[in-house]
Amino acid sequence: MLSYYDPYQAGPIAPVVQMKQNVSVFTAQKWEHYNMDFIEGMPLGSQSIIDMVSVAGATTIAANGTLAKRVITQLRVNLNEMLHLRFRPLEAIEGILWEQPNKSRFESRALAARVDWRTGDHDPNFASTTFMVVGASSGDRDFNLEVRNPQGFAYSCARFEFWGYRYILRPIDIPAADKASMGNGDLDTIKRLMGATTFVVAEGKQA
Repeated sequence: MLSYYDPYQAGPIAPVVQMKQNVSVFTAQKWEHYNMDFIEGMPLGSQSIIDMVSVAGATTIAANGTLAKRVITQLRVNLNEMLHLRFRPLEAIEGILWEQPNKSRFESRALAARVDWRTGDHDPNFASTTFMVVGASSGDRDFNLEVRNPQGFAYSCARFEFWGYRYILRPIDIPAADKASMGNGDLDTIKRLMGATTFVVAEGKQA
């Protein structure tokens, strides 16, 4: 059975799959296939609150100013590790998510959505902010966060809090002749080699 996990469904964040189930993750513009070896919660708490002013090595974020996109080192992942998170700002600021560093999320042809203090007014569980970070041997899949201050005064901090789940993934052994089809998400090949799996979108897709 093939299924698709909707990470943006209303309600509290929930695991993608259970341990020892298969999961197919769209990352770096292709599908990668795993078995879930381990899962644990990443609870909201003081260590999950990141001040982007400090990350930027600044003292403030200026009125109508921007903190350029930066990697949050506390949320980097190892090879075959995946973070499944939501986030929200604690100040009246805006966050712009980049996955990978050169590709922004929540972006269409003419609109790049931002997460701000009002997002929770219509989305109380911040489901629309859901994102995932998958570890790669190249180390180039770190997500970045850019911050905008739309207010007419400076802030001495620009805090965001993160919460969700952490997974340890075991790559599925794929024959060389099937790698291209599996990377393209060919359903017949996936069913033949994996049987049941759940499809998860970890990054945006180019048109």
